[in-house]
Amino acid sequence: MAKLGATSFQSELQVRLGNDKRIRTADLTRWRRGGYHYVARIPRMTAFTRVWDISINPGTTTSTLPTDVRAIYSIQETRPNRHGVRLVPRGTIDRRTFSAGDVYDAARQGRTVYWGNSVSAGTRFRMTFQADPTLPSGTTTHAYDEEWDDVAMERATYLGLKDLSGEERASVHKALLDELVRERGYDSSRLDRICSIESIETGAKSLGFRIRTQ
Repeated sequence: MAKLGATSFQSELQVRLGNDKRIRTADLTRWRRGGYHYVARIPRMTAFTRVWDISINPGTTTSTLPTDVRAIYSIQETRPNRHGVRLVPRGTIDRRTFSAGDVYDAARQGRTVYWGNSVSAGTRFRMTFQADPTLPSGTTTHAYDEEWDDVAMERATYLGLKDLSGEERASVHKALLDELVRERGYDSSRLDRICSIESIETGAKSLGFRIRTQ
């Protein structure tokens, strides 16, 4: 299907749900949001990947994240040295005695990054992260590539039917959704786990999220 603007998407969704008189505009927006976020939380989707360059003053031990950070993919020290910074549990950082120098690990809690050392002068980091999507309105289209519009629509249809008529009737659309996801090379049965913030930030890539092809 062609990529739809937000209003057109909801109109098409209403038709797919049989123009049920119980449906309110707020419901359509909620189901559309569910479809949009379903796609947006897939790791490494280009449309939702951001880079943040951080310059830190000497002695700094924490930094506040941008408001749209959902999950951190990676942190790299870019100055004075170039090396990766590993994400660890907050308790690992809290047990440490700080001294000025390179940072090799950090912890994330909420919107704060706790650096694993008291940084020295001229330290810079580059963070790559998954951004929370901003739900568009009106004629604005969703940020993902066109090939994902029907996936978001099928997810929204499934959510709507489940709310209106129960899981049994909605299950047909769940099967169609799973097939669309598989066609794009992903294992739909592991999607919820792999798309979680914890899985992304711990680098749990061994769970077979991507389907292997010859």
